[in-house]
Amino acid sequence: MLETYSKNRLVWPVALVFTFFTWIMNGWFGLGGKAAHTVVLTPFFDYLFGMVVCAAAVYMIAELTTRYSLLGNTDRTISLTMMLLVAMATFVHPLQKAHLVLICYLISYLVMLGAYQSRQAPVAAFSVNLLLGFSTLVCPQLLWLVIVNIISLGVLRALTMKSFVASVLGLALPYWFWGVLSPWIGPEGAFADHLSQMTDFGSGGLDILSSKEVWSFWTALAMFLVGAVDFFLNVHMNRSRMRIDYYVVCLQGAAVFFFIWLEPQLFRYLFPLAMVNSAIACGHFTSFAKGRIPDILLSAILVLWLITTLFIS
Repeated sequence: MLETYSKNRLVWPVALVFTFFTWIMNGWFGLGGKAAHTVVLTPFFDYLFGMVVCAAAVYMIAELTTRYSLLGNTDRTISLTMMLLVAMATFVHPLQKAHLVLICYLISYLVMLGAYQSRQAPVAAFSVNLLLGFSTLVCPQLLWLVIVNIISLGVLRALTMKSFVASVLGLALPYWFWGVLSPWIGPEGAFADHLSQMTDFGSGGLDILSSKEVWSFWTALAMFLVGAVDFFLNVHMNRSRMRIDYYVVCLQGAAVFFFIWLEPQLFRYLFPLAMVNSAIACGHFTSFAKGRIPDILLSAILVLWLITTLFIS
């Protein structure tokens, strides 16, 4: 099963066709909760531009894999896993604000991993948190992920006083522009209201989510946990640089899933970030794990993914 999933050349085109099929079914027949979305443009263009954004996300995952050799080779397993997660999470298909958060997060990953023992680490720290600052313009509570970003820079051996100051400046820059221009570009009090939302948290509880969202959450979490546990059990078999990168992935993934559990009302913004980390962790598992037990685990995950994709709405 593992060999078929990670090496068979037919898996990628089949996954591509299946993802496109779910997109058409979702757009035409409302598979997975079409009515829950606010129309941005028109239903047709929402799904069309949503497809473009998610395709860009899969490409950026592939670029991330290649640039930093997350699998030690040019294996496309991580991007394949991301594509399957996109097919499963039909609620991310229409164009929505969460897509801005997803793209900013992926760009920040590309920049952050390049900061490893780099002389340009302060520049990378500034860029990563600048992107987070833009994300908080649509979801203020994401501000708290700055703590995770700073710890990640420490894991990458890129955290210095200059990097820390650059992180603060990068995070604050979008708000500096908004604060200066708010009297002319927005209603009175909008800037202050937005800042107050950064500490506006809900009471928690996954019961506020739809069945599709709950099943997607547990499926992605299972994929992440299987990949992370397998990585730590076999950490000695990875190259030093790859270990550092996957430490960051595990940290980021654990933080995002914990944040979803604490604040499920932010699910639509946070789940795409969880998908990224689940895809990377599970892709590592399917590329390197061997034996009967990993085959059984992958089979169970694929069954759970298939049920969530086709039978839960």
